[in-house]
Amino acid sequence: MFSTFSCRNCSESPAAVLLIVITIAVACPMTAAGGEVRYVPAAADGEIEKAIAESKPGDTIVLRRGVHRGAVEFTTSGKPENPITLRGEDGAIIDGGWRGEFPRKSDHNHGAAIVGQRWIEIENITFENCWNRAIALDDSSYISIRDCRFNCAGQAVYATGAGTHHLLIERCEWNPVGRAIWSWQWKEIKTGKYRCLAQGSILTGDTARGHFVIRDNKVDYVFNAFQYNARARNCFANIEVYRNRFDHIRDNAIEPENFIHNLHVYHNQLDNVSAFVISVDSCRGG
Repeated sequence: MFSTFSCRNCSESPAAVLLIVITIAVACPMTAAGGEVRYVPAAADGEIEKAIAESKPGDTIVLRRGVHRGAVEFTTSGKPENPITLRGEDGAIIDGGWRGEFPRKSDHNHGAAIVGQRWIEIENITFENCWNRAIALDDSSYISIRDCRFNCAGQAVYATGAGTHHLLIERCEWNPVGRAIWSWQWKEIKTGKYRCLAQGSILTGDTARGHFVIRDNKVDYVFNAFQYNARARNCFANIEVYRNRFDHIRDNAIEPENFIHNLHVYHNQLDNVSAFVISVDSCRGG
């Protein structure tokens, strides 16, 4: 067993190529082959969950422009050639419902939750007022998240469970607190009153298996852009982080903790990183 860690200018690793091939298969539109398109108007309580529950592999659920109430729970799965897609019209928002000045660890206002499901796509949705996870994944696989905007504190995507693997996050934006974080003291963010508000990651988690691709995203005004806490040697393994833009990072841009197993970081653009681009302090190999 061994670990590799690289910042390189070369073609993707075999693991990345495999995941990209799988993701292309997921992305193929299948509505012409019999999948239905279901439209959900804004402010229609319970209608998103109803549409999901009634969906079959290949169906697409479209959120109309406006505010939709979270948390949305996925209770059905797609198939490799026929994913279930939740897509927003331009201006579609999922509101997690969190309100207040400073969140508490005990607050849970997710935007969407996927537990024990497979072959799901989430596209072109803005997540607001979510704490502490905009999208929560547990024991779910082959999940694609594209063109979403996360305007909320905490984690954009949280992945846990040994059954969670093959996740794609691409062309998304995460800006949880805006420019205010640049005026806060580092200690206040790390251990003080802004800790819950400012700390997070575009993807984080603990026991998820891995095979993750994070590409073509934009992350602004955060403490860490990508941070995770692998609980065991086989957790959060085989990760590709490339073609992202990370700007105004108050601490380390990328910060794995505990274990690293095949983490590849390359072709990213970084600006105003206060600490290190990558920190692997106290990490062990996979």
